[in-house]
Amino acid sequence: MDSLQENSSEKTRSRSVTLGVGVVLTFLIIAGLVIGVLALPQPENIAFRSYSDFEAWDPELKTIGAQEPYLIDLTTISALDNSVIAQMDAEFELQKLKELKPLRNEQIDAAVLATNESIFNAPFVGDRPLESVLNGVRYPRSRALLEEILHDVRIAVIREKERYDIARPAQHDLSIQPTVETSQSPSFPSLPAAEAHLAYLLLTELDPQNAATYAVGADSVARRTHISGTNFENDSVYARHIAQKVYDQISSDERFLTLLDEVKIEWEVQADAIPPENMDEFTPEQLELLQQQTAESALSPADVEPEL
Repeated sequence: MDSLQENSSEKTRSRSVTLGVGVVLTFLIIAGLVIGVLALPQPENIAFRSYSDFEAWDPELKTIGAQEPYLIDLTTISALDNSVIAQMDAEFELQKLKELKPLRNEQIDAAVLATNESIFNAPFVGDRPLESVLNGVRYPRSRALLEEILHDVRIAVIREKERYDIARPAQHDLSIQPTVETSQSPSFPSLPAAEAHLAYLLLTELDPQNAATYAVGADSVARRTHISGTNFENDSVYARHIAQKVYDQISSDERFLTLLDEVKIEWEVQADAIPPENMDEFTPEQLELLQQQTAESALSPADVEPEL
């Protein structure tokens, strides 16, 4: 009897040990699988390529970038660091441009070419270029003021291009080869997008009732560069951010605020909406008021280009 009891106890102990070993092995296998999964390479963003060749830059851009701004402190404009750039996925950005490629047409190409020549040639209100909206004949002080602050945003953008040195879309993927030429310079951030956004900000100050129209115009300038394949969408996002920071800084300067109050006189004669195409389209009353208020302005006719 004692022998049977001993055998039974021995078997029980053996089963317990076997079960315990099995649990431990199962735990170790599961733990190993978990560790193995965690150790697998995690998907990473595809890095952007560098433009790298500063000597090949457009000479005009290099000249502008070497100048000093009138009003802004460049050290406070840049808002990104390398960790932010590392999070930008070139493959994802390229795919977005490929999806936009079917929208290319002669009208888009012509608009991009005009914009590359001058932001004032860019279609801004429908098919009307910015030059037509902010004509130097009707609005000499407003036009000159925009030219002055564009100087600062151009320098800021060019310095950021040099800092981040991101290649154009076609340098990442030849299938996105643009059908129009663009400036020989890094892609990020977009100069046309920054210029257009700054124009929108000033025009909104001068003509707030048409702020939504000007916002659409500025966004259209940026979007056309994406469709044409000359810029990534991220180029325009950061460009708008730079333009906003530049305008915020300038708007705190008393000299700018004084000039802004003075140029607003040019817009007070407008009875409605977007200004007419030609001077002849003013009513006699508008022309008389324009002449009167121009004569009363603190700025003399000779001082068309304000010095900031």
